[in-house]
Amino acid sequence: MQKCVPLFVAASIICASPAHAEIKLVGVVKISGNEKDKSGLTDKLQDGTPHNRLGGFGSAIAHVAGNRYVLVPDRGPKDGASHYQCRFHLADITFENNALKFDLAGTVILRDPAGQPYLGDQHNIPRRFDAEGVAVSKAGSIYIADEYGPKIIEFDMKGRQLREFPIPEHFLVANPSGNPSKEAKLGRGRAPNRGFECLTRTPAGKLVGLLQSPLMQDGSADGVNTRLLELDPKTLRTREVIYQRDSPKTGMNEILALSETEFLVLERDSSAGKKRFCKLFRINIANATDVSKMPQLPASGVPKGVNVATKVMFLDLTKFGLAFPEKVEGICFGPDFPGGQRLLLVTTDNDFTDEPTHIFAFSVDPEDLK
Repeated sequence: MQKCVPLFVAASIICASPAHAEIKLVGVVKISGNEKDKSGLTDKLQDGTPHNRLGGFGSAIAHVAGNRYVLVPDRGPKDGASHYQCRFHLADITFENNALKFDLAGTVILRDPAGQPYLGDQHNIPRRFDAEGVAVSKAGSIYIADEYGPKIIEFDMKGRQLREFPIPEHFLVANPSGNPSKEAKLGRGRAPNRGFECLTRTPAGKLVGLLQSPLMQDGSADGVNTRLLELDPKTLRTREVIYQRDSPKTGMNEILALSETEFLVLERDSSAGKKRFCKLFRINIANATDVSKMPQLPASGVPKGVNVATKVMFLDLTKFGLAFPEKVEGICFGPDFPGGQRLLLVTTDNDFTDEPTHIFAFSVDPEDLK
């Protein structure tokens, strides 16, 4: 059992339209930054970090079944400067006796088609992987979004790659490099460290990925028009719509499907503490225009004849009085509470430091999600 600090919290906030009922913060659990995972690795990485450190796993979370969840750490310590073997974790997260609890059940190394571990090392182009989004298929396989490619890859529960989905060419960097500044000079494709940060699966099984910020040709750091990619795993058909981030100072960190066309999006800045931008938006893409054939989007404004995804604030996470760490990165639903309220979990990424990973539990009225 992992060492964790369960806390009971009583707080609430009235949400902006379309939600009307209270959303309550009902629990918080902190997992120590010095905990070990269940990978069985015994070596140390180049910077001395134990290779089996249970770190970074708040980068993304998805519900599997019952109280079981899958969580993915990103590319390891030192931002891609180590030979960290990429992995996912299975954990049981429960809310009992007004306390949130976390128990690590297993750790699985992610492997490429040749059976070699994917690595966080940004210089190892063929095997580099930066997991930032996760979703679970109806059959129980795991979809993981990678920032480096960007890529969306399907793995089985033993970490073996099943398939990699084709991504539209204009998302890709023509000449990938271990030097981010060289990639930035190319001017096309995802911006360095700004690929698929977000991934979800709709009830019908479609995958929806969202970039952390606009493509380089769409304005990159100075732009607001960010591409949301919808992909059908059966037909491989795709479409793209525009999600407009709040400002060039914010980035998208997760997306969660409510239906085929409605989603929650976690958007935040790079600050920490109580006075920052960290919100969940409810978006609708039903009437959004497919911009797949538009090779370049304006940095701001809306192209003539184009409808973007509609967006309303659903939950301001800073209004609970909590000093959130910088990297609030994962969201998912879990089993409903006995009274019918939805359990919404929000996770943080500790970047493999000694700081704890936080998991926050919220109670959401189901009427607010219709």
